[in-house]
Amino acid sequence: MLVVLALVVFAIICWWRIFSRAGYSGALALLLLVPFGELIMLCILAFGNWPALSELARLRQLLNQPRT
Repeated sequence: MLVVLALVVFAIICWWRIFSRAGYSGALALLLLVPFGELIMLCILAFGNWPALSELARLRQLLNQPRT
């Protein structure tokens, strides 16, 4: 039982880091504790607009603007 608990905590920590790096709140990793939560997390990452990529596109656009 202790091994299972350790694996669940490890999975939550991993998912927390993945969501944080994608620009989402790391707390979305707690969906792992909900039935079908992994499916929800996978759909958010696969089909959602990543805030980190949106910010990157905005910064690239700022850099490409001509300076006055």
